[in-house]
Amino acid sequence: MSETVKRTREELQKLYLGVLADEGYAPELDADGDVRFKHEGKSYFIEVREDDPFFFRVVLPNFWEIESEEEHVRAIRAANAVTGDIPVAKVFGLRGDTWCAVEMFLPAQESFEPVFNRCLLVIQQAVNHFTVLMRESFPR
Repeated sequence: MSETVKRTREELQKLYLGVLADEGYAPELDADGDVRFKHEGKSYFIEVREDDPFFFRVVLPNFWEIESEEEHVRAIRAANAVTGDIPVAKVFGLRGDTWCAVEMFLPAQESFEPVFNRCLLVIQQAVNHFTVLMRESFPR
């Protein structure tokens, strides 16, 4: 069994920044030290966590603003449906907005590269599904 390499926060940042730059993105570090990048006009980030060498998370924050208590209830229902329907996607409310993340365990930190584009597709699929459910239940 091979030994897992545990990188420092700075080493992980360099790994993610380098791979994203090679893929044609213009990644940068945000105030939290996570790696932010744009994809199809939306701002995403890769959470940089050195505490678990197997965990990988890509996040699309703030894709649907919650404007009322009634909408909050509908958003919770839609988020639960999406999270149950789409593997590895999690849709959740945070500070009056709705976020989507893809979370998974990988055999090594650098193993994210072959699945990265699939992660973005899954996020897009989850956001689209959430949007349809929200509009069906009460159009904006």
